[in-house]
Amino acid sequence: MERGATALVLLGLLSLSGRWCGALPLLTTQNGKIVDGDGNPVFIHGIAWFGFNGGATMTGNLSAGFDAVSQDFKTVVWRIKQLGFNAVRLPVSFSHFADDPKNFTMECTVPPPASVAATMVPPKKPVLPLSNAALPSVADVPFIPPEAWTGGLATSMLPGTCNADLPNDSTRNRYIWVVKYLINEGFYVNIDFHSIGMAGEGLGLKADDNTLYNTTLWVGLWYDLLSDVFEVAPEAKGRLLIDFINEPDGYGLTWEGSKGIDSLTDIYITVMDALWPICPDCLFLIEGGGQVKLLANWGNGFATDPAVLSKLKPKVSDASSFFIGTWDKPYVNQIVLAPHFYCPAVSGANFGYKPSLGQYQIYNETFGYLTSKGFCYKGKCRVYAGILDEFGSTFEDQKELDCWRGIVDYMNNAPGPARDGWHGNITSWFYWSWNPDSIGTGGMVDPINWRTIEWLKMDAMTGGTPRFRAGLRLKPWYLAGFQPLNRTGNSAPSPAPVIQLANAGLTPLEKYLMIAASPFAGCAVASMLLFALWAVGWCERAPPPEPDDGESPSEKSTAEARHGLRGGMPTSENSIFLQWGTDEWYAAEAAEKVASAAQA
Repeated sequence: MERGATALVLLGLLSLSGRWCGALPLLTTQNGKIVDGDGNPVFIHGIAWFGFNGGATMTGNLSAGFDAVSQDFKTVVWRIKQLGFNAVRLPVSFSHFADDPKNFTMECTVPPPASVAATMVPPKKPVLPLSNAALPSVADVPFIPPEAWTGGLATSMLPGTCNADLPNDSTRNRYIWVVKYLINEGFYVNIDFHSIGMAGEGLGLKADDNTLYNTTLWVGLWYDLLSDVFEVAPEAKGRLLIDFINEPDGYGLTWEGSKGIDSLTDIYITVMDALWPICPDCLFLIEGGGQVKLLANWGNGFATDPAVLSKLKPKVSDASSFFIGTWDKPYVNQIVLAPHFYCPAVSGANFGYKPSLGQYQIYNETFGYLTSKGFCYKGKCRVYAGILDEFGSTFEDQKELDCWRGIVDYMNNAPGPARDGWHGNITSWFYWSWNPDSIGTGGMVDPINWRTIEWLKMDAMTGGTPRFRAGLRLKPWYLAGFQPLNRTGNSAPSPAPVIQLANAGLTPLEKYLMIAASPFAGCAVASMLLFALWAVGWCERAPPPEPDDGESPSEKSTAEARHGLRGGMPTSENSIFLQWGTDEWYAAEAAEKVASAAQA
């Protein structure tokens, strides 16, 4: 009887937790693929958005630009969603949690929702199959309450308060709030420990977060952060990727350990042992290291073949200890290998940046083989899932184009040299970055106002253009196959109507014509009209290649340590309008299109 009662209690606990014996975690891997709890494939198409890790105390840069399109966090999130991204990599530094949060709750200029939507219209008609939408969903543009509301129509620019509900009590609480908001908006979130600067050969050299050198302290900080995330956002279960160490080479880490620094293997196993009990549905992203001599970019470096490791003297670090040490761990299927691939503008490499110069050989030897053949131990081989955790380019010269095309073909296992049998498809990725102030890659928006979308980069990820034949299956709102993200939780923003109405009796045409009466909103309506015609017929991060200060390869990289702006004036909505050929338009035809668009 007692055994029966115990069984019933256990059964009840399993039922409450949703966990049955043998049930999959909500997010996990199977046979080298990322899947959900039902075994369905999951494709992470993400973008990095840094700021918390560099003293900005928020995602950057909410001070840029001239209105809510770039200055309001929720509006920027809406824009990222419309571009088809379903995940955000959110770099963080534990040391910067101590920074006093900067105040981004501020008066800002609020354009009408239709004007916000117009910023998402590409200047040229894609050759790929189009969606049925004439504009992104205007009803989903976050509503920013005007500071002074006198009634009537919000058809022109209004003063409002951007980031009105952004926490200002602490940077740490703000970070957790951002994680929760993104998850509530339907995103996966990559919590990425990402120090600014490099540790190099000496402890603390240039790095601004040295907590990693005290493994016990560092693991405790991870544990506390995730515990608080789940307390505030229990809906985060199955939506988190944990990127433990951005580019371990920057800390001088190796798989074996050296010079009084714990081994990369021990650090990873210690933190996963601690976090898995509270985060069994999290994916654990593992970046490699200690193999720069093999031309493995920072973040890459998983080679285990003795013949490969012995190419250079002294022999490079061997990742075998990690795979052996995690072989029988209960969380082994939560492990995802997360290398970084970069082109010459970032890596400074003159070799290995395109297929004819050994690009695929480097990728295969240092990472790719684990996604195909796998790591073999105890008479068995285990294939690992991979996610390209960082990559990006400015596409400024032929080297960059050749390298990018090589990366895309490699990820797609495209026919030709890329389909070499040594690696699997890499269907999940995080593009670096939304922020444009990143040397060697730039960002997804212009570097002056952080407003105009860099459509060349969108072409590179969607494919289907003469310059970028193949893409990475990104589906923005204007392409067939776009899948709007489903909101979760209860903190989603209140959707705004096309215009805020005091008089709700206007017809759709009257509403659009009233918007057109606003000088600012006129460009939005023009963009809508031109898009109607279109629908029916139409880098971080780069160290200099050869630093002249004598620094070592492990000191030469990462991210925001070397940020700088790239020039170039943004393209306004008006210039997009001109690119579509306004000279061919006549007033009568425009009015007809207004009516057609408004009544659709």
